[in-house]
Amino acid sequence: MASRLVFLHLDAHGSPWLAHGSPHASGEQQILLYAAIRPDIGPLWVERAAPVVRAIPPDEPTPHPETCVPYREANGLGFILRPRLPLLFVRNRRGELLPDAATALAYARENATEFGAELDILSRFASDVLNPAVVRRYEGRAPLLFRDLAQPYSLFGPSYYSIPAGLYAQTDPGVGTLIGPPLNRPAKLAVVSGLVRTDWHHHALFVVIEEPRFEARSLLVLPQDALAQVYLAAYGSTADAGIEHSRTDHGGERGYEARWWQLVGELGDKARGVEVTRSGLASVNLACAHCGASVTEAVDGNLPLHHESKSLFVPAYKEMRREQDRRG
Repeated sequence: MASRLVFLHLDAHGSPWLAHGSPHASGEQQILLYAAIRPDIGPLWVERAAPVVRAIPPDEPTPHPETCVPYREANGLGFILRPRLPLLFVRNRRGELLPDAATALAYARENATEFGAELDILSRFASDVLNPAVVRRYEGRAPLLFRDLAQPYSLFGPSYYSIPAGLYAQTDPGVGTLIGPPLNRPAKLAVVSGLVRTDWHHHALFVVIEEPRFEARSLLVLPQDALAQVYLAAYGSTADAGIEHSRTDHGGERGYEARWWQLVGELGDKARGVEVTRSGLASVNLACAHCGASVTEAVDGNLPLHHESKSLFVPAYKEMRREQDRRG
């Protein structure tokens, strides 16, 4: 499958994508800002997704998802998108969310005593996307121009916002580009998943998010925060797809299944698994004499003191994979 992602500095009209997050980009100041924004970057960071996304403590008391092959494979799909600049969402005094990045930043600047901390953070990150030589040459003429810069976004529809990715995708026919939330990673914004048929799509991609939910007057999403994940997926006719019932197991060979349970037992005997202890409501189990006698009583919270249950997570699949790798 031939495919590639291409990021661009400019939009289809020849404007730097990141300039859309400025409330000052008009007239002569627009020309200065266009000259100052680095031409070697797109509006989002694009980096290959990593299969492991956190440090795993050796004494963690619950199973580590990062040791699970399907989990890791999902994590490592495609690319992670991160903002170049902070995303700033602002509510007015009536609690209404402002419609785009430049308007939100203009409102924050006009009310600088209320949004001083947010403006300081934006100013610190702005220098990362600007050419310092151009800034030094012109900042005396327009100091706020090079400080007030936020990640661009705009109202896309009722309760939805779009964030330009500045990305074009080229793929073989029948292969599209799926943009969705970061897989198995925390995210501050709710991304709406969408599949774009990139073998004929000739517009730059963008990320759609639901209206952010927050109680304060403002919300900042920083450049280190994962925004979305993009990867390639086949699409096409599903007319031949179907669901049917089978009386036999269509899984792997019987010998593999038998070896699985044999290895589970061996690893369990050697205390090679991860023991999971659950307490409180999570410990309710029909195998328990108390809970089996009355699930209602247990679930309503009348549990005996120190009520808990234990189970053992044994990584037999990973052990069998290593055996296969050695034989291969």
